[in-house]
Amino acid sequence: MDSDVDHTKRLYDQYASTHFDHTPVMRKAAYTQMARFYRANYSHLLPADRATPIAELGCGAGHFLYFLRQEGYTNVSAVDLSPEMVATCHKLGFDQVELGDVISFLERHPTGFGAIICNDLIEHIPRSQMIRFVESARAALTAGVFVVKTINASSLFGAREVFIDFTHEVGFTPESLAQVLRLGGFVDVAVRPLHTAPTTWRGHALRFVQKAVIETLLKALIFVLEGQGSRQPVVLTSTMLAAASSERT
Repeated sequence: MDSDVDHTKRLYDQYASTHFDHTPVMRKAAYTQMARFYRANYSHLLPADRATPIAELGCGAGHFLYFLRQEGYTNVSAVDLSPEMVATCHKLGFDQVELGDVISFLERHPTGFGAIICNDLIEHIPRSQMIRFVESARAALTAGVFVVKTINASSLFGAREVFIDFTHEVGFTPESLAQVLRLGGFVDVAVRPLHTAPTTWRGHALRFVQKAVIETLLKALIFVLEGQGSRQPVVLTSTMLAAASSERT
């Protein structure tokens, strides 16, 4: 019988062909759309100096690398566990992307980066390796920022998002995500919602309805169901973004 390691390797060896290729994110237009999303939500977190060393962990099909290239960042490293994802990045001209495990990558680059980006990756890390992963990210930063995008398991459709991908190992709430980052040695941890970056009046209208109406109603519903003294959710959106500092500022 094959070992668990063999099954995990098979999952990532065929990650694009069994999962990503069947989603809209592999289309060419998705790179422009995602760049707009990243620009709206990440720009204030990235180093002002475009030559600052940046690492992206679990770079997938290269959407964030595309954004960084559009923004003029010139010193970017990246790693992914899937040979198919690495091949996709290489076809797009991101030759710096290497195949490998993110923890091994971090441990080979101590104190080397001014920013580490972790998009849709942390939910793939086994619980038994989670603290080692976060500690390795902390060690690889030189007075920099660790940015983590992941699913918000406490959102209305959190369970669906956590289990939409068979390779997901764990789900996070805003509270548990902040807890893990603090356990790994990070400080000034802030978790916030992620919203779309609309370009049309219809998109702006939908975003206004989401923030001003739907989120307000959801908070009211939680208050009614849980009663006085209930813990109000930090984030209601299906995805969230955490930013943490490697040292106190």
